Amino acid sequence: MFYDWLETNQVPKSAIALWHSLMHIANKAGWEESFTVAISIIESKTGFKRSELYEARNLLTQKGRLNWKQRGGNLCAEYELIFFCVRNTDTSAEAKAYTNGNTNGYTKPTQTGTINKLDKTKLNTSKSHLPPEGGTSEKKEIDYWKLLCKCWFDFYEKQFSAPPSFDATKGKALKSIVTRLKKLSAAKGREWTEEQALKSLAYFFKKAWEHDTWLQINFELPVLSQKFDSITNSNKNDTTNRGTAARTGNTGQPGSRLQPL
Repeated sequence: MFYDWLETNQVPKSAIALWHSLMHIANKAGWEESFTVAISIIESKTGFKRSELYEARNLLTQKGRLNWKQRGGNLCAEYELIFFCVRNTDTSAEAKAYTNGNTNGYTKPTQTGTINKLDKTKLNTSKSHLPPEGGTSEKKEIDYWKLLCKCWFDFYEKQFSAPPSFDATKGKALKSIVTRLKKLSAAKGREWTEEQALKSLAYFFKKAWEHDTWLQINFELPVLSQKFDSITNSNKNDTTNRGTAARTGNTGQPGSRLQPL
């Protein structure tokens, strides 16, 4: 809805980055009605200068998307986001498997909907809909699920300076990716430890990002799941090419090594 709002409200990049940053902070604060944050933290999250953020803050206030007030002394400013009306129409059990099911969001008297927050520390790992290895109908948990979700959020935020959306479909896609990475590790005789799981997933995201420009533009978990073979095969091709280059003495970048999945 924020992007729908942008279609009729042109604002600079600094204001867009500020909105995402404050949304992220509000999420971590548990969607309190108001919260305080140092301008230095917002600078680090957005990459914009303080003067640009001050202008963006005033602009969002004028546009009716933000309330804020300066406090005395060296105290941080206090912020109050003015959210859009958001309705959650997906009430399936599958959706609840990937969110905490909490509908106690930030609301204002003029709102008729609720805002659900994704609590990354309380992701439910007990309702996996992926069939376990062996083909039985028994549900199977994904090892290190919370940490793997955090790996995705951290990588996405690093690239886009904003948190990704996460619903049932994207949760299933992430589980599919993790399951296939686990099988690849097993095929290579590697134990699926916490370290190996995080290393494999982080490397998969890195290879996906470097794969091509189209994939960067469409960098979503369902797309990455669909392109899994292409992404992992490109890793094999890179390894083969570098091995050939090493034998011929034409490595391009001496000393560089590709970390395997």
